[in-house]
Amino acid sequence: MSVKFSIIIPTYNRADRILSSIQSAFDQHYSDFEIIIIDDGSADNTEQVISSIQDPRIKYFKKKMKSGPSRAILAFCRLLGITSLFWIAMMNCILIT
Repeated sequence: MSVKFSIIIPTYNRADRILSSIQSAFDQHYSDFEIIIIDDGSADNTEQVISSIQDPRIKYFKKKMKSGPSRAILAFCRLLGITSLFWIAMMNCILIT
């Protein structure tokens, strides 16, 4: 399977909501995607919640210090050498109920 697009979920101390966000993506009929979770230095158990999901489409990156979602995403892109994105899907885990 080649990944057609990435869903980027920035998160910070959202252990109580991150599973709902991930499940929302998995519930779609289209499955040719990856989920990139960028943790902006959470102090709760967000990392443990995410690591409990065994799915190769999930990529998890955690920053050491909080800098806000925009800077966290920018730092991630710089880390990977991404200078432009054709398609990007952002999902805010706060909005999932």
